Amino acid sequence: MAKVSIVKVKDVSKDVSRALKLAGAEIKKGDVVLIKPNICKATDKRGTVTNVDVVRAIVAWVRKMGGKPVVGDSPIPGNPDFESASGYSRLKEFRSLLAFPAKRIRLKKGKALKSVMLSGVNYDKVISVPLMKTHVQALVTLSLKNMMGLVPGRAKHELHKKGLHQSIADLNTAVKPDIALIDATWCMEGNGPIGGGEKKMGLLIASTDPVAADTVGTIVMGIDPMQVRHIVACEEAGLGTMDFEVVGEEIEDVASEFNLPFTYKSRPNILIGKAREFFASRVHVITDRLAKVTVNHDLCTLCRACIATCPEDAISVKDGKLHIDTDKCVRCLCCIEVCPESALRYSGIL
Repeated sequence: MAKVSIVKVKDVSKDVSRALKLAGAEIKKGDVVLIKPNICKATDKRGTVTNVDVVRAIVAWVRKMGGKPVVGDSPIPGNPDFESASGYSRLKEFRSLLAFPAKRIRLKKGKALKSVMLSGVNYDKVISVPLMKTHVQALVTLSLKNMMGLVPGRAKHELHKKGLHQSIADLNTAVKPDIALIDATWCMEGNGPIGGGEKKMGLLIASTDPVAADTVGTIVMGIDPMQVRHIVACEEAGLGTMDFEVVGEEIEDVASEFNLPFTYKSRPNILIGKAREFFASRVHVITDRLAKVTVNHDLCTLCRACIATCPEDAISVKDGKLHIDTDKCVRCLCCIEVCPESALRYSGIL
């Protein structure tokens, strides 16, 4: 059984230290510690990227423990200036992981992924610091999914194509966080990770077991963690446990139901989801052959975020409207993730 702390935030600096202490987190003197926030794009929209003040407090905690902090992330493709988001460009410890040569790592225990491209940044320990958000594909994005930021650029699309949930578990067999601290100060609900609405929670959730941290985080969001397939897959892979002991605040005192993304408006059926991932990882998109990504032209503002992220160059503008080439589209659904207006829809099963 893993210990998970829940702390209400009044003073960010003090409360980050308290959350980590209650969770039993520690590092060794001299450790190079990669602090991995979620900085998916350049934006000043609250509830979209990890609160930089939370990250600053973790930097101070690492230094106090005798460690050497490095803050790093890589964005959703098509966001080269992402470090300008919410003060990260002014954080001297910040490094864009796009600046480090990537290397392909073999995943001996991978089911969907047999190898993955990872940033070549060197570190001894990783602290995953996700922002608490719902997600149109993954249902939630917390400390385990946050590790996708170590996969550079369009190499992230490989995880989508092979079945996102199992791919997240496979990725974490190589880069599992040593400490998870979920930033639940200002969160995102609805059509995350970009197009949702802000939600104030005023919490921090921490553990040395990222599976347990994400399990508690999901429950706090009013979602059954057994319906989040990558959390279940990570436990099945031996990366942590969904059995937990809470210290600090009680779950029932802080939980607040999040609005779900449109893709999960009815609570997801885990058996259907597992079937889709099984086929997606083996027969590419055979289960989605008849499914399509469609555009609501009344909502689309032609911001072109989807065009920038599409790995197959299947999206273009024709006659003043967004056009999706269904023959080129591989249904990775990255375009739906990045749409700030929720103008894209998918007719298949997630």
